[in-house]
Amino acid sequence: MSCSAGPWRSFQQALVALSTAVAAAWAGAQLGAASVALAGAALALGLVAAWWAGRRLNTPDRRLAWDGAAWQLHPEGIAGQAALMIDLGDWMLVRFSPGAHWLPLSRRDLAADWQALRVALHAAPPLRPGA
Repeated sequence: MSCSAGPWRSFQQALVALSTAVAAAWAGAQLGAASVALAGAALALGLVAAWWAGRRLNTPDRRLAWDGAAWQLHPEGIAGQAALMIDLGDWMLVRFSPGAHWLPLSRRDLAADWQALRVALHAAPPLRPGA
């Protein structure tokens, strides 16, 4: 299961808000806007961007499953490849393709299956028939 709520989602919202506010402040400074009005406009745009990101990031929890031969992404039911991008011990970032789905996974959400998931992700991918 991916941790689409909590710290990861908050981080994504904050990143969208900050980048929007900085871009708005830079654009306003290039146009010579007053500093107080510019700060207010940049803050307002950042808050709107955070709200928008929160609505766009509100996705159902996904579950990554390994059946011994292939990875599956549920609830979509997509078969594909899972690649471990970052492993911090209690938190991992996994890229699932096709479609480039990024899955932040945490031990807190997957306590019972955490070790088995880490082993499966660190193991060499199975050979394809005829390869």
